[in-house]
Amino acid sequence: MRNTGIDEALIKLCGLEFPGMTAKGAIQAGDLLLSGKLVTGKGFEPLDYDEHNIDWDIVATASPTTYSMYLHMLTPVYNLAYAYYSSGNEAYLDRALQIIMSWMKYEKETEKHNHYTWYDHAVSGRTSTFAFLAMLQVSKKGMAEPDAWLIEELYKHGQWLMSEKKYKFNQPWHYDGYFVNYCRRVS
Repeated sequence: MRNTGIDEALIKLCGLEFPGMTAKGAIQAGDLLLSGKLVTGKGFEPLDYDEHNIDWDIVATASPTTYSMYLHMLTPVYNLAYAYYSSGNEAYLDRALQIIMSWMKYEKETEKHNHYTWYDHAVSGRTSTFAFLAMLQVSKKGMAEPDAWLIEELYKHGQWLMSEKKYKFNQPWHYDGYFVNYCRRVS
C-alpha cells in the first residue's frame, strides 16, 4: 500500500529509478538497514553499522572501490526511500534521514574525504537520491517544497554537476542525465 501519492510513471519520467530495483528488493534492503546491517548493492555482504556514525571510509573486502562509490552515492538511502515509497512504513524514511545526517556530518567535519565523496558517479547518484527524497517529503508532508537542508544539498550538488571542470570521466552523459533531472526538480 502506497501512501505517498507519487505516481510510478513520474518516477520513471524523472529518472528516479535505479536499474533493477524492485519494491520487494527495496523492502528487503530496508529491513536489513533497519536491523543494523549496511547494504550497498548486490554482491556485497551486509556489514554492521551505526546509523548515526557510519564509517564513510570503510574498506570492503570485495571490490572496495565499487563498495565505496555505492556507499557515497547513498544507495542505502535510496533503498530506504524506495522501501518507504512501496510500503508507507515511516521507519524507512526516518532511517534514511539518519544516514544522510551522518554523511553530511562526515562531509562537513572530515578534513580528508574519501575519494568517492565528490566523485562524478557518486555525486550523480546522490543527487538522484536527494531528488527522490525531496519528492517523498513534499508528497508525505503536503509541503510546497522539501526541507531547507535538502534544497541546499540539491543546490550544492547541482552546482557541482554543472561545472565543466568535473567532466574528466569518459562518460559525462551519465551525470548529464542527473543534472537534467536536477533542473526539472528545482524549476
